[in-house]
Amino acid sequence: MKAYLFGIGFCLCVLMSQFSMAQEYSSSSYERYVPLTDRAFDVKVDNLRNQVNSYEERLRRSRLRWNQLFQSQFELKKGGPAEQLNDALENSSSEDKPQPSDSVVREKKFSNQMTSSLSNRYYLGFSVGALMAQPSKFSFLNDEIPIEFDTGIAGGLEIGRKFDQWSFSLSYAYSQTSLSEEAWSAWLWTTSGLSIPVSKTGSLSFHSARVRGNYLLDINPWFALDLGLGAGYCFSSLSELPAPYPEQRANAFSYSAGIGARIAISDRGSLNLRWTYLGSLGGEDSFEPIDAYLAEVGASYYF
Repeated sequence: MKAYLFGIGFCLCVLMSQFSMAQEYSSSSYERYVPLTDRAFDVKVDNLRNQVNSYEERLRRSRLRWNQLFQSQFELKKGGPAEQLNDALENSSSEDKPQPSDSVVREKKFSNQMTSSLSNRYYLGFSVGALMAQPSKFSFLNDEIPIEFDTGIAGGLEIGRKFDQWSFSLSYAYSQTSLSEEAWSAWLWTTSGLSIPVSKTGSLSFHSARVRGNYLLDINPWFALDLGLGAGYCFSSLSELPAPYPEQRANAFSYSAGIGARIAISDRGSLNLRWTYLGSLGGEDSFEPIDAYLAEVGASYYF
């Protein structure tokens, strides 16, 4: 029995000695491990810093090399990097843009040529059209005779100079028309109560010379609105009147206001359309000065 108890005690002593040795080993190994991991961490941090510094140095050197290469190339070509850079960017942007078709290029070129070629040049123009004279009257003895006119033909000449948005010219217009037979018959019926056929009614000759200024409003490169004002002098005469009425004459200052269009047909010519009102001021002759509307179609040659 004692031997059994002694064996148990011996076993407990052995186990307790092993347990104390394990605790001492574990505490000493932990104390050795912690400073080892700290040193390894510091070493790794230092290595990473050295790598970052080396990368930064390489990046700085490569940037310097590229800058030197860039400046040397551009200085050889144009003498300045900024100017060459702008040219390079413009060329790249123009290459990226879609190129217009040949027809569009030709049309733009033709329009620009006409717009620039018809500006700041002298021009000579002519026109034909119709004159619609307004009713008037003339006096003979104690009679005051109203007269009306048929639509007559008209022609005109013009010389002037065109600027960018303005043109100034000297124009002359002439028109020939007949007096209305109905107006004569109506007057004879009113005064005498007789319906007398009139074999000869008379004719009107109308002359007008004016200085005009026109403002041109461009709608597109070949079409422009023409807004004009003018002032001048007009001369009118009534001839071939029925007997016993003599020839009548009237002189007066005149003014005009018109609207029209100018259509460029080449780099030296344009087609002109115009509607003009011709008014008169004053006049103390035997018949009142004539007011009229004038519709014209013409052309101008630029030189």
